[in-house]
Formats: sequence, C-alpha cells, structure tokens
Amino acid sequence: MEDFVPLEISKKLKEKKYPQHNAEEAYIIDNFGEDNYSIGERLPIPLILDYIDIIAAPTTHQVLKWLRKEKEIICLPHIDPAEEKWFFYVVKLPQASDFPEYMSSIIYNTYEEAVLAGIEYVIDNLI
Repeated sequence: MEDFVPLEISKKLKEKKYPQHNAEEAYIIDNFGEDNYSIGERLPIPLILDYIDIIAAPTTHQVLKWLRKEKEIICLPHIDPAEEKWFFYVVKLPQASDFPEYMSSIIYNTYEEAVLAGIEYVIDNLI
C-alpha cells in the first residue's frame, strides 16, 4: 500500500498548484475535523453540506513524479550505509551535476521520513 502525504504537506501542495485531480484520495476538511475518503466514494449528505475544503492526498510517489516532471526537481532519499540512517538530497534539472542543490544535514531513521522531509524542503524552498 502506498503512503499518502500528510495533510499539512497536502495543503502546501495545493498552494503550489499541485493538480488536485491527480490523487485517488482526498482530505475532506469539515466542521468536525478531518477525514480521509476515496474521491469516488459516496459521502453522507451532512458532510457534503458542511465541508470547507477538499484537498488531494497524493502518494509520495505521485508527488516525487510531479516534482520531477513538472518542476524539474529530483528529491532523492539516500542511505548512509555506515550508520544505516537516511538523508535526502535535491537536484535541479536539466543541469543536474555531481553536486546537489541541497543535501539534508538531518539524518532520518527511515526512508519514509527522509522522503517526506525532502518533499517538504522542496515545497518550502524551491517552488
């Protein structure tokens, strides 16, 4: 099963014009909090009437692909084999070189943590 980006990253993606129709899942923000629904799923009428916003909940893979194809930015998680910890680095295309645009100084325990941190860095700093 794919990992979906958290709500806070989804909100930032929407602000950066991430195509909302690309995701199979969505966060529906309503007066009672937030819930995760399939876009095609039938929703209860009170929820439809009360919702404030529908925000795409893309997978990390979908976001990385969008960054690569649409923004020409590659975000790559990488493992430090000596410590078995993860970090990420960012490369801008088409002038990708041996030197990354940015390399994280923070070390993450998992691949997933490094991916999300990389995505958030790119959203906050490069697009």
